[in-house]
Amino acid sequence: MVRRLTDPAIMKFLFTALILIADQPVKCQEKIWNYFYRIHFTDKGENEISGFAPEDLLSGKAIERRNKAGIEVLDFRDIPVWKGYIDRIRSMGLSFHCTSKWMNTALFKSPDPFETGELIQLPFVKKVEIVKRPEAKGETRKNEIVFNLSDQPPYNNPLSMINGISVHNSNFSGKGILIAVIDGGFSNAGIIPALDHLRDRKGIKGTYDFVNNNEYVYDFHNHGTAVLSVLAGMIEGMLEGSAPGADYLLLRSEDTDSEYPVEEDLWTAA
Repeated sequence: MVRRLTDPAIMKFLFTALILIADQPVKCQEKIWNYFYRIHFTDKGENEISGFAPEDLLSGKAIERRNKAGIEVLDFRDIPVWKGYIDRIRSMGLSFHCTSKWMNTALFKSPDPFETGELIQLPFVKKVEIVKRPEAKGETRKNEIVFNLSDQPPYNNPLSMINGISVHNSNFSGKGILIAVIDGGFSNAGIIPALDHLRDRKGIKGTYDFVNNNEYVYDFHNHGTAVLSVLAGMIEGMLEGSAPGADYLLLRSEDTDSEYPVEEDLWTAA
């Protein structure tokens, strides 16, 4: 028997198939940023120290730390990069990624090579560096694999290496301290039991992926998870990190699939 396309069962099947296809990510439409440019500016444009109060640019904790250390609360490095410079370069065809107010630089990206001579001609541009470009064919990044042949549980090894046991003995837990962990990824940090206590008390105060410019960091690599576990891990009677009472920011600045100077910009932004 030949079933017509108007048959309800066939129509339902086709409709479901179309939804499944539409739900798949359209990777061919995603831009691949092959080239990254670090642009150094001559000044901060129209941004002046006199135009800002400390509270405009710094957190309360940062101001407190500077006062305690006798450091000037505001100086030239605290002033944001002038937005007008960023907008001008964007208008030339480059896409903006991030800035460093400390270095007075901005990071731009492009799928294709960009003529840097045009940028150097701008009166407010001091220097242009290409900090990422496509790898030569056949070039690979070496991955180092380390094996632990000990049959002893490794829980205390990281703490012992940094003499963290003395921290425990002194009853320091890190409470009241905010720690930023800057790494290449935090695979499974959102689900592993050793960090249940941290998630339950909402001790992860923020996340950001400076490689992809979004807030998702629970993938890519497990090194950040290992570092976070050394600091905040807690399993009763088995594992206690060096600062389980601290709050944390999880920031990804390392692209573990490659090795380029652009990661300096991403780390600085983090």
